[in-house]
Amino acid sequence: MLLEKQEIQTTLYEFTGIKNIDIQRLSVKRAELFEMWHKLSFYAKKSKSFYMVYLYYFAVNIVRAIAILEYENDL
Repeated sequence: MLLEKQEIQTTLYEFTGIKNIDIQRLSVKRAELFEMWHKLSFYAKKSKSFYMVYLYYFAVNIVRAIAILEYENDL
């Protein structure tokens, strides 16, 4: 289930630093990428194993790069 628009906007502000974003222009694909990014970051913070934290943050960085590139391509 997708995050609500306010939660997506908050997530964008926290993790990307993108302040001037039109939430209405977010495609479903980009919204799902940002949701995945948010969930992976949450699980990385909750994990106690060093290796799992490393894997979560590795996945976060991959999703972050894809999400930002997707957003930049549409500007």
